[in-house]
Amino acid sequence: MVKSVNKFIAIDCETFPIRSGLLVPRLVCGSISDGTTKRLLKREDWLKSLLELINSKVNICGHHICFDLAVAVNQDPRLLVPVFKIYEQGRVYDTMVNGKLIDIAEGNHDFCDYKAPDGTVRRLKTKHSLQQYVLRWFHNDLAKGKDTWRLRYGELDGLDIENYPSEAIRYAEDDALWTHKVNAKQLEYAGVEIPTRILQTQASFVLHLMGVYGLRTNRNRVGVVRNKMLEEFQLLERKLFESGYLKPKGGKYARDLKKIRNAVIEAYDAQGLPVPVTDKDNVSTDAEVLESSNNEDLKNIAKYVSLQHDIGIFLPLLIAASEIPFNPSWNVLVNSGRTSCGSDEAVGNLQNFPRGGDTRSCFEPRKGNYYCSVDYDVAELRSLAEVSFLLFGHSVLGDELNEGKDPHLALGADLINISYDEAVARRKDKDVKEARQFAKIPNFGAPGGLQPPSLVSYAKGYGIELTLERAKELYSKWINHYTEMREFFAYNKSQARFGQTTTHKHPITEFVRGDIGYTQLCNQWFQNLTAIGAKLALWNVSRTCYTDNKASLFGSRPVLFLHDEIVTEIPKERAHEAAYQQTEIMKDSMNVYTKRVPASASPALMDRWYKGAETVLKDERLVIWEPK
Repeated sequence: MVKSVNKFIAIDCETFPIRSGLLVPRLVCGSISDGTTKRLLKREDWLKSLLELINSKVNICGHHICFDLAVAVNQDPRLLVPVFKIYEQGRVYDTMVNGKLIDIAEGNHDFCDYKAPDGTVRRLKTKHSLQQYVLRWFHNDLAKGKDTWRLRYGELDGLDIENYPSEAIRYAEDDALWTHKVNAKQLEYAGVEIPTRILQTQASFVLHLMGVYGLRTNRNRVGVVRNKMLEEFQLLERKLFESGYLKPKGGKYARDLKKIRNAVIEAYDAQGLPVPVTDKDNVSTDAEVLESSNNEDLKNIAKYVSLQHDIGIFLPLLIAASEIPFNPSWNVLVNSGRTSCGSDEAVGNLQNFPRGGDTRSCFEPRKGNYYCSVDYDVAELRSLAEVSFLLFGHSVLGDELNEGKDPHLALGADLINISYDEAVARRKDKDVKEARQFAKIPNFGAPGGLQPPSLVSYAKGYGIELTLERAKELYSKWINHYTEMREFFAYNKSQARFGQTTTHKHPITEFVRGDIGYTQLCNQWFQNLTAIGAKLALWNVSRTCYTDNKASLFGSRPVLFLHDEIVTEIPKERAHEAAYQQTEIMKDSMNVYTKRVPASASPALMDRWYKGAETVLKDERLVIWEPK
């Protein structure tokens, strides 16, 4: 057993290769280090040492340690409860999470400047890898070639450590040693506890467990969706070829970008709008530009490109998931403090899944389970109201929410000059329904700093075509209705003025984000507050599912984290009780941060993954929701 020097022990494990459907491969060996000494242990000895560390007062650190601890738990399920315990105690330190928090606080999450020992500076794309951290903190290049032992430890399974090649021993031990050094340097640099470290590290673990468990699809349903997607794609391809926007190339079709750009210029000129351009001053042809063009051919090009991507990327994923679980890659941190899903290396962004072709409904729970979706009600508007109460001592939006009013209906009533009570009474009338839908545009778009011209484009996401004059009218009604928003914007302008950036520490969550501009700052207040509350909810829901054998949720498994919605697989026989327990846990978790405007949430049961599922009760028991 390595003796602790500064109450931190670094761990790292080596396994058989990861493969599709298996994010927790068989453990081969593991290393531990106290920052001075290092040692490689065979499987059983490493697991025993890990349990000793957990039962001691020692803190444990690792790089992407959620992987190592998930492997350990999979190898020895008796470690499950103890591992959750040390996460709960804040004794787990993840150098990847630490590094992301430090980089976000300094505005270096995407790119950073590396100053070499000779004084030269070069711009690096930030990679939250141990290799880059060692380079940046210690000027030591751990460049690992293709012939390293990283993916070969399965060859050594069953051998005693003394019979390992020396390079295999050194590789594994060095990872633990350098992880310890990086962790110590990060904490020394921060000077104090890194804000939100404990929660972000907890969230990283349960997100990884969610990825490990994965999701399954129904093969027959995938076949139906595949046929629909291919039929629509072929129809669009034929139309675009006939109109000259596609031309043959190498047995396939390629877009005629010159023709498309000219069409974009004509479309935007016709609307009296500036022609969108890229950073290199070329006419933009991205999806949003094409969809906002009011040109049917350009809209079809956007659909065509989207379908082409879905057929090439998502369709194989859906087919494979009917045989083995699809294991999405969850990222615990982006600049705002929210999560993301998928990457260049691990496709499958389930937080922004294709809407066309009914692809979501291909996913279904495992036999004997339902999907349970619990979605916060207008979570970011509640967070915005919470912030307004904190900063200014008042909030019309917060008062409405606390009175149980629907903020979209409240603003909608203003738009057509009727009282809220009359709007409630006439809720199903066409003009009231239309006004409520229009109200969503400024309610969701304007708090982030969008002005009327931007609301014109934003409205298209709701299928609404707005003139600039109508957008100005909506904005005026909105800012006069929610009077605190003038103070909100004035405050943010005082922090990030005239194109300058600032560093923002959220007074409620304590999350720190650097190099943040005006519109980012406007969004940060409510996006970050919601993200932090939702992560705490995911942690508490997951901990209950995995460790509380007296809970109705015990044995359920979270499968999707969609910013302000958590979807779990819940056993059918106790779906009602488990769903409402999940709902209460989620509300209580968010209310840790939104004390002045308490959270609202409700459950829905599904036999497939649907968007927009609602609570359905029969004889006062929750039953599955089905689309009409």
